[in-house]
Amino acid sequence: MEVLDKNTVSRFCLAGVDFSRIAFMDLLCDMDLGVLMTDDKGIMIFYNDVQATIDKMAPADVLGKPLPRCIDITTIPPPACG
Repeated sequence: MEVLDKNTVSRFCLAGVDFSRIAFMDLLCDMDLGVLMTDDKGIMIFYNDVQATIDKMAPADVLGKPLPRCIDITTIPPPACG
């Protein structure tokens, strides 16, 4: 698996968050599913291209911002619990 260069990682990840030890970064960036991540305070730290297409927003416009300021979370259905 090809290792992502620093410019690619900085495009998708909030500066200052250390993703260097996470081996699944390529998977998250290249996945055919929308992926977003927040830190423990709800700040957007990862946002891939598929999610950007779904939300019609660029990663640069959401990274570093609180999730509720970017996405209307009241319209997201709760996850199904088994």
